[in-house]
Amino acid sequence: MAQNPEPNWLPERRVAKRSVRKMDPGQNEGGGSEPQVLEDRDAGGFWMTKAQNNPQGQRVLVNEFVSAALGRRFGAAVQPAAVLDIPSDIAERIKHGSGAAWATGPSFASELMDKAAVYAPDMLADASDPVGLAKVPVLDTWIGINDGRQARGQRVDTKYDIRAVDFGHSLGNPN
Repeated sequence: MAQNPEPNWLPERRVAKRSVRKMDPGQNEGGGSEPQVLEDRDAGGFWMTKAQNNPQGQRVLVNEFVSAALGRRFGAAVQPAAVLDIPSDIAERIKHGSGAAWATGPSFASELMDKAAVYAPDMLADASDPVGLAKVPVLDTWIGINDGRQARGQRVDTKYDIRAVDFGHSLGNPN
């Protein structure tokens, strides 16, 4: 464990205020869980959110929650997470690809990295948090990640904020 762990390492509980948009596959967003961007009413934050009844099942929610908490606990470069409660009036307006409405109640959310680029090796020289980034393979090894490592980067001034994303199939056998 880190000498000075992240003080807010457990995902907070928040309530959704509104649906903002679907994730955009053209911007390297999205995925099999069909996440959406939602805004919370507590702090006005924007969250990449996976519903309880997403096509990949509740397992991805548990994996995301546990992985985000562990990663934040020892300072790995992962996004802050939240349990976002979805009220029924919002859930009924959001549809999965199958046409089914989103489930109400708690969903997993990670802070949106808007307009983030897929990680490219030339970003590494300008990484804003090389130590946190180096902790990601430790996290991946510890939780036994079972899918490909995905990362996103955002330019912040002259540096890149590079974060590991998508832990949905990380814990245990994906089948």
